[in-house]
Parts: sequence; structure tokens; C-alpha cells
Amino acid sequence: MKCTNTVCNPVRTAIRIRPFITYSRGGFCVSVEGEKGVRLINPFVNKEATDFEMYASFGSDASQDDVFSKEVASLLPELFQGTNITILAYGTTESGKTYTMQGTTVSSRGSSENLGIIPRAVTQILERKTRNTSLSVSYMEIYNEKVYDLLQTRTSQIELVVREDVSQNIFIDGLQELPIRNIKEFNEIYKIGHKNRKSNASKIDSRSSRSHATLTVKVQRKIEGQLLSSQLVLVDLAGSEAAIHMTESADINRSLFTLRRVLSPLNGDISNSKVITALNRPGTRVPYGDSTLTRILRDSLGGNSLSLLIAHVSQDIKHYVDTLNTLNFAARSKRLIEPNFDAVKLFDEHRCREGLEERQLFHEMHFSNLLVYARAVVRMVKRDQQAEALPERSTTPTHPTSTPPSLGSKRVMHIYNAVDDSPPKD
Repeated sequence: MKCTNTVCNPVRTAIRIRPFITYSRGGFCVSVEGEKGVRLINPFVNKEATDFEMYASFGSDASQDDVFSKEVASLLPELFQGTNITILAYGTTESGKTYTMQGTTVSSRGSSENLGIIPRAVTQILERKTRNTSLSVSYMEIYNEKVYDLLQTRTSQIELVVREDVSQNIFIDGLQELPIRNIKEFNEIYKIGHKNRKSNASKIDSRSSRSHATLTVKVQRKIEGQLLSSQLVLVDLAGSEAAIHMTESADINRSLFTLRRVLSPLNGDISNSKVITALNRPGTRVPYGDSTLTRILRDSLGGNSLSLLIAHVSQDIKHYVDTLNTLNFAARSKRLIEPNFDAVKLFDEHRCREGLEERQLFHEMHFSNLLVYARAVVRMVKRDQQAEALPERSTTPTHPTSTPPSLGSKRVMHIYNAVDDSPPKD
């Protein structure tokens, strides 16, 4: 994956499957097929299989070292050549995002096999550091489209403002950047940010699962009197499932949906010449400014950058719809065609009806998920009706009837009526 002077090659997308947390009676719905393939089994439609192809796929038996060595380690040397690197962890809450990025604390015996991408990457960067290289770290949280400094020592956090400098570079006014010289200094800084994020989560339910956490390691090198600057951006995205509160849900959906629009492919395969032509057309744009997350990541996703999206899924059959959503997101994010530095205009002739088409797609995605869910509910209700129609053989049933998922009876009836002409009897 290399960048040229004009166009950066596609974003890499990888899938990681989380093993079962507890025993599941329903079985699994997703599996790895080879080094790049993923197979999704639809439990509601005759075990129908859908195959996805990514740049890499990691099964439930993959180790932390497998993910880091195969997908991350080879990118880090590019930092010292002035290339920005962005790594994003995507998926629902408890799908394994934070474990991949952060891992677990090193045990008392010194085992580091469970360390995540963040500590491994920082260690490798420090090992390559020379005397003319300086490193600094910042750590922020984006919650409800607002930015907070996780390294802020004040008892009450202050909302920070995203700005542009005279060269149109994005910066966060007031965000601390703390220098690091060794892994011990980094660990101390990271613990502060991690503690502040956990503190925020305890104050507002599980806020940490509904916010984006972004750790940035800035690398600056002095070469022949000139300063070469680049950064590694590591993002633990908010859970992609529906949030509890309307405001949170709207903001999470907006940021993740905008991220998908920024990362998604153009309509079909487009040659470099057509891309360059589109870039030069007036009025074209990539929608970075449509959410706080993508605005902050603008300089780290396109242009002189390399990006890796690791999508996390659960193999448990009860998470089928979430897994389908995640795989669709990853599949749509496989191509990022973006010019270097200033040429940030794109998608003109291919996005002339952008607003309407994107809104339609957004609603279609949600409707298709609802339809899958509704069909499952319909089958459960019909099965229960059939069971009730049978003559009662025993006062104590040997097999309890199925209970539709807890949507509430009115919502179940509404879904049932939407997909079936004969509603269940009272």
C-alpha cells in the first residue's frame, strides 16, 4: 500500500471475529474463509450464505500479535518518511474494538501477548526514534459531536473547538500535546487519559462505548535543516449499534455514516485519469465537514496517508444483524481515492445527487435490517400460534414456547403487520 504524488491507494479493511463470550445455543453466524474471505450465514433465511472479501480476515483464534504483525507493523516505518497513518477500530459495543486497540494490562510476570495495537505501535516507534526525532502524544474524546481533552487535569472537562489555521490545516484549540521519550512516559500519560475516559463513562452511564477515542502520536524529524512532520492516529470508534438516547444515536449515526461516505468507493471502479479529471472540477467535495470526527481526521485519511480499518464482529448468531451491518460498512469502505494534500475535491459527477441518494441509502439500510428482524419475529409468533393450536397433552409443557425479542408487544405487532397480511390472533 503506497501513495503516489497524485492518488493514494485504497484504505485497507480487515475483519476480526470475536470468540464466544459465553456458550451460545444458537451457534455461529460468521466464519473466516482463507486469508481474506468472510462468510456470513443468515439464520432466518434457510442458512443462506453471503461471502465478503477484505484485505485480511482474522478468526476467533487470531492473537494480538497476528493482527499487529500482519497489518500494522509494516505501516509504521512510513511515519518516518512523512506519511500519516490512521488506524480505526469499528464495530458494535463488546465486539472487541478496545481489546484490539488497547489490549489488557501486562501481567505481573511480564507477559505482553495481550497488548493491543496502541502499546505495540508506540514501542516500535520509540525503538526507531533517533536523536533528531521528537515524539508527542495527544488523547481526545468526541462525544455528542463535542471534543474533550482526555489528558486534561481539571475536574470538569472543557469543550474544545476545532479550527483551521491559515494553511487550512485542522487543529483542536487547547488540546494538549505532551512529549514522550520512552515507553514509561507514554504509559503514564496513557493511564491518565484512560482513567479520565472511564471516569466520564461512570458519570454518564457507559459513555465510553458511545464516544470516539482518538490517540495521536506526532513524529517530527529534522532533516537537513527542514522539519518533517507526520502522525499516527489511532481511533477507537463508538459502538455502531443504536444508542440509548436520541441525541447520542443521531450524533453517532451521523459521524459513522459520514465516515463511511468519506471512505466509501465511487460508483464502480474508476481509473486514475477519471479521478484526476473529477478532482479538477469546481464544486466537488469530500464531506469531511459533515461531522466532527471526519473533520478532525481530514488530514489523516486522504492525501499523504495510509489507512487501516479493522471491523469487529461477533460470531454469535444473536448478533447477526449487527454483524451484517459491520460487514457491509467494511465492504463499502474498501476504496479511498483521494488526492495528495491540497486536492481535496472529489465525487462531483458521481455524486451530483449526493444528498438525496445518501439519505435514501441510509433509510434503506435501516429498513433492510428491520425487515430481517421482523421476519424472525413473524416466524416466532407463527410457531407459537401453531403450538397453541395443538391439543394440550400435559399441564406442564416440555418445551416452552419461544418469546419474541423484547421490543414490546405494540412494536412487535407493528412489525408483524408490516410484513404479514394475517396478524396473530389475540
